[in-house]
Amino acid sequence: METEPLSKKVLLADDDPSFTELYTSIFQSSGINFSVAQNGLETIEKAKKEQPTIILLDIMMPDIDGFEVLKKLKQDPATSNIPVWMLTNLAQQLNQETAVSLGAGGYIVKAETTPNQVVAKVKDYFSQLP
Repeated sequence: METEPLSKKVLLADDDPSFTELYTSIFQSSGINFSVAQNGLETIEKAKKEQPTIILLDIMMPDIDGFEVLKKLKQDPATSNIPVWMLTNLAQQLNQETAVSLGAGGYIVKAETTPNQVVAKVKDYFSQLP
């Protein structure tokens, strides 16, 4: 099994411990370098500090929601070029349109996508990078 070079990294932003535990085990077994942020403010701080290759961002979070986090990431020159994919339970078209209008590069609905499918999407994305 190929592992991604450690220069490629995922920042998973989600406040649900069972969800982040599940993804932690899937990312580890897939050899994907990652870190986890539990809320919006931590997501913004880690994005600046770690400069991940991609951010998987939940919308429903306790302090500031994912839309606001996305807005702040895209407004900050230090993080504006980091691709952000929304990873959420909110399947409504309006939420998808809002995310895209704020700069999200992808929109993944948790209930419609298995963790292995998310890992496959991330690996596919990584494989297209130089």
